[in-house]
Amino acid sequence: MKIINNSILSPDMKGVMFISGYRGKGKTFLAAHAEFPQNIVFFDFDEGKTEGLHNQLDFGYYKPVEENQPLLRADMFFDEVENMPQDKFTVAIIDNVSPLEKALQAVVYRDVKKYSDIYGYNAQDIITDHYGKARGIMNDLIGDAITKPLHAKGVKLIIVTSHVKDKYKAPGKMVIQGRDRWQDLSILTLILGNGDNPPIPSAIVQKEALGKMVFIDKAMDINEETIQAIMRGEVASHTITPRLPARLPEATWQAIRQYLYEPANLKDPAKGEKLVSDEVEPFSERLSQEQIAYQLGMMEQEKEERDQQLVADLMVKQSQEKAIKKYIAKHLNGAIGPAKRSGLIAAIEAGDLVYDGEVTISKVNEWSKQ
Repeated sequence: MKIINNSILSPDMKGVMFISGYRGKGKTFLAAHAEFPQNIVFFDFDEGKTEGLHNQLDFGYYKPVEENQPLLRADMFFDEVENMPQDKFTVAIIDNVSPLEKALQAVVYRDVKKYSDIYGYNAQDIITDHYGKARGIMNDLIGDAITKPLHAKGVKLIIVTSHVKDKYKAPGKMVIQGRDRWQDLSILTLILGNGDNPPIPSAIVQKEALGKMVFIDKAMDINEETIQAIMRGEVASHTITPRLPARLPEATWQAIRQYLYEPANLKDPAKGEKLVSDEVEPFSERLSQEQIAYQLGMMEQEKEERDQQLVADLMVKQSQEKAIKKYIAKHLNGAIGPAKRSGLIAAIEAGDLVYDGEVTISKVNEWSKQ
């Protein structure tokens, strides 16, 4: 991976990254070490919560957006983006997104006449959010008033954080806060949870748009025969390889960069890369059906393999015990319990018998029954 203009941001990380999860799991910390601090512009919508981190890292620009009135908050943010220097920052962090979305909602209601004219909606329908009209305009503003202006300023990656909350009347289910538009734009969405190596969190990879696409095998000659084979569906013209596993055992930028450089083996996941049912269940409605189907298929395959192994082990054990019973009947029939046990152990050590378990007196008595 090349370092360009004193940056450690992968060239693949262009777009929006969405980080959610329970409070205190490290969303802000993960966002903060995506890039060299001087290349980060940080918008703190959590009332200055990240000022201590800024004092340690010294971000290129840190702005605590502490205005309590949503409209003033929106105007302040828009002014900050408009006045940003050109091509100075590669990463913009919005931590967290809920106060900003409330500000966008206030803008929609304030400028309802403007948006009524633009979209051809009845103003009252926008105000009452009839058929989601206000929400639709807000989704458009996420692109038009936030991501596009930031990218126009030279920002490569916009990292957005959000909290989760209990879903109403659905015990055990969680809702990820944030408008759907963030997910449409996201190239990587992570849900942080308890890690395998605390305090480092793990993460469910809810969405990854970082797959590696290759056009035809480089070793393959592109001739008429190859083209006809592609047209018949016998040969793939492109290969697409996802790079991240379904679960990050350690949700760190070091791990993300490693996966971008050397993609995960999805057919044979490493330790900690498989989804954990207890982690997945609260967010199952937000995970793609493809993710769930893949993981369920893997779990079912593993169950079948375990069942087959259990049957095979049982058959081996039964075969071993059958041979032991014959040996006792032929060679140790007149011996008492301890002597039989000693004789069997000697036969096993000599290779005359095979038994993987412990030879106990109770087992010897069981084998001696006719």
